[in-house]
Amino acid sequence: MQNDPPLKFVDERSEPVNIKIGRALLGGLFGLLGGTAFTLVAIYSDRLFFPHLPMGLDWDFYTTFWAWLGPGLLAVGFLTAWWFETWLGLLSGTLVGATVLILSNMPTSAASPFQKIITFVIIFLPAMAICLPLVYFFRWLVQQTFRLRSRRGGAVWIAALFLLVIVLGGAGGIGMRMPIRAVNAVTKMDTALQNTPNPGSALLKLTRLAAHRGQPFELFYAKSTYTTQGYDVRAVYGDGYVIKCAVVTYSIDSPYITKCEETGP
Repeated sequence: MQNDPPLKFVDERSEPVNIKIGRALLGGLFGLLGGTAFTLVAIYSDRLFFPHLPMGLDWDFYTTFWAWLGPGLLAVGFLTAWWFETWLGLLSGTLVGATVLILSNMPTSAASPFQKIITFVIIFLPAMAICLPLVYFFRWLVQQTFRLRSRRGGAVWIAALFLLVIVLGGAGGIGMRMPIRAVNAVTKMDTALQNTPNPGSALLKLTRLAAHRGQPFELFYAKSTYTTQGYDVRAVYGDGYVIKCAVVTYSIDSPYITKCEETGP
């Protein structure tokens, strides 16, 4: 059986612009699809893996998250497939990918602008190394799509490539699920809110909690602003009543609740 020659993009100096744009748009589509699948699975990962906990869906966080990841990967895929030279495609894709990766994590950082600039410079090369396999994967997807489109049954294989992007993107989103310490913190909060507070509990200072006992609520968590060894856990009730407590998880086996506050009716 004769082997097919390796695919090479048409020389960009002679190819029509519409072909170059079409190829780049295909790479961008792969990036956008992967980023969207990643985000959708990430949104529901906590509910999927921890169904015993009343986890809420943090739409504000994940809308911002997708606003960076979706268009960011679209740009990565677009630039990677645009260039005729492989090294140019990989270089431009990794440059954009590393920039998006770093900048997307900076809005939540408490560092000063100067510290953020220094951090950006220091970790830029490692971020490029992290992004390189993904960039190469996008270029490979575009190459395979162009190779398969003229073959009999090629549409099925092309559809399989799109499915592969969705599956791998979704698998990556699973990594956004709660870490074990956060699970312990949220579980502690959930148990505490469904039972009468113990003597000395920080929850005893909440004057409106008793009136909401037994009512359904949703839980949200974030890295604590009060302690470096724990999480801030919010309980949001249907009438707008909100409890926020810092849960210290220095010891995995015995997290404890401290510094609680309440807002709303």
